Amino acid sequence: MADGFVGYRDEDSPTWALVRFRPDASGRLEVASVHIASDERGIDSNDLRSLPLGRIEAFANGPNKEHILARIEEPFDLDLAMGSGGEALGDMEPQPRPRPRIKLKMPSAAGRHPDDFYRRVAALYLDLAQRSGRPAADIARANEINVSTVHRWIKEARRRGFLPPGRAGKAG
Repeated sequence: MADGFVGYRDEDSPTWALVRFRPDASGRLEVASVHIASDERGIDSNDLRSLPLGRIEAFANGPNKEHILARIEEPFDLDLAMGSGGEALGDMEPQPRPRPRIKLKMPSAAGRHPDDFYRRVAALYLDLAQRSGRPAADIARANEINVSTVHRWIKEARRRGFLPPGRAGKAG
């Protein structure tokens, strides 16, 4: 496999990154290497610390996963991309999306929830994981329920195949 890089840029920062992913044993994409640059200045340790690797992985394992998997297979010319001042990154920048409605519509029947409910939980969780370090806590707070309930829903969504396998300490 010719591991290619994909671009990531946080809209609030002049710093951008080329990130190379690889699938782990479970098929989840993980960051394999990162090259960062800035449009305006040199890179310092604060830029390295502020690079949201967890959110980047959540972004890669969300709705963009198939596109990123295809990019992994493409040969990638790092020198060409870096020489372009970041212009080659345009198609991989996070696209602005409307904020999701965090309040979930609960099924009326007690007990087992339908697949549709777990699909909604999975989509909401993946979306929040791209911008929050605690997406389960955000869902719990918005729905006025215990975070353990949300974790149980997430576990069930993974079991049903609506979320990729999890990794301890990593959202998404």
